Amino acid sequence: MKTIDFLAAAGAEPSPDWLKKHKKEHEEYLVQPLTALAEHLNAKLGRTKETVGYRFPVRGFGRLRRPKHKVQRGEAAYRNWVHLKASRPSGSLFDENPGLYFYLSNEEVFAGGGLYDASSRQVKELRAWLAESPRELTSLFQSKPFKNVFPRGFETKKSLKTFPRFYPQDHKRIDWLRLQAFYVTQKFTRKQFLSAEFKDLVTENWRQTLRLNALLFAHITADPWKPSRPVEELPESMDEDIVERPTDLWDERL
Repeated sequence: MKTIDFLAAAGAEPSPDWLKKHKKEHEEYLVQPLTALAEHLNAKLGRTKETVGYRFPVRGFGRLRRPKHKVQRGEAAYRNWVHLKASRPSGSLFDENPGLYFYLSNEEVFAGGGLYDASSRQVKELRAWLAESPRELTSLFQSKPFKNVFPRGFETKKSLKTFPRFYPQDHKRIDWLRLQAFYVTQKFTRKQFLSAEFKDLVTENWRQTLRLNALLFAHITADPWKPSRPVEELPESMDEDIVERPTDLWDERL
């Protein structure tokens, strides 16, 4: 609760010197809990076959100060939100890879992931797959572990207002074909956020998101991290199949 109250106070504060006067609260209510969550996620998910190549954040959390140019434009001195991200670097100026996301503000808390900023090429490739026979995706969305976390499947906020070219308007998967982003989210209640099990809830959220990301990776080209075996054979549990690899640290710049 103190974390949420602190974020609310930060977002309403016009003075750029406010944070200097609240360093102790910032460390206790924001930096330490976020660091603990990031370490938990990295320990549970960061050394599995499904996350090879992912960069998991491990430090640098709780940065609330807005860039100077944004403050000069009239925006507040501090943000009322923070986030954690994990993804595989794409090595491209135009394409991003599917990733994992956690967002915390005084207004809402949610987690999920997928391909949010899809390039036009990626959208075309994924539409071609969805139009033909996305058997693996249908199976994933109907599986109990995934459905328990993401009962709605894909979010539809980033969709065409009309219809995609070259596809019939009565296509049985037209809602998927209209998508311009391919991602899932789960909102957490305040009770869940304050519970002792919250870190495990986020871990399960990211575990199921990784199953979706594996499918998306398998159907976009120019990706050096494609699975070496059929996606449908990837295990649901990610506490197994631990692999040895160098720790890949990411100083998250919030």
